[in-house]
Amino acid sequence: LIYLARNGRIEQRWRDAGIYRDAILKMRQKGVSRELPWYPTYGGLDRESFGHIATLAADPEIRLGMAAIDIGTDNLNDYDPVARRFVDSNTVKTLSHAAAEDLFAYCREHGLRPYIGVFEPGHVRHVGAYLDKGWIEPPIVLKVSFSDFAPFGLPPRAPFASMYGERIDMMLP
Repeated sequence: LIYLARNGRIEQRWRDAGIYRDAILKMRQKGVSRELPWYPTYGGLDRESFGHIATLAADPEIRLGMAAIDIGTDNLNDYDPVARRFVDSNTVKTLSHAAAEDLFAYCREHGLRPYIGVFEPGHVRHVGAYLDKGWIEPPIVLKVSFSDFAPFGLPPRAPFASMYGERIDMMLP
């Protein structure tokens, strides 16, 4: 089941806790377990953008337990090889170490486990440094992204997955 934070039209409503609340309650009515981990998306990389996440974490009916935090910097844009162009050549996702530290603190304040997105192998090294600094603690939840169609990260191939696995093993105690 996929529910998007939209108001029935195309308009994104990423920060609307009510839309997420309604969607999760509908999923539960259809038999989806309360234990299923889920997280809302967000439109920015600061505390203001996470307000709806705090609201959902505090809601006793919802009990949100995770917050997605994509770390590092990346040119996350699709490439059209037929037209030989980037779909949006101005798209860059940036999360500074200072902003990551603040968002991890925000997660602790609201009882949320960070769900850490990594798009490049070097981002796993960031996670290791964050563990070392005490900004996050085990067990960690990582979302490793691979892509065949966009020129970021690594293609979804077994040797590359193994490489991530080796890097993750190196950073854990």
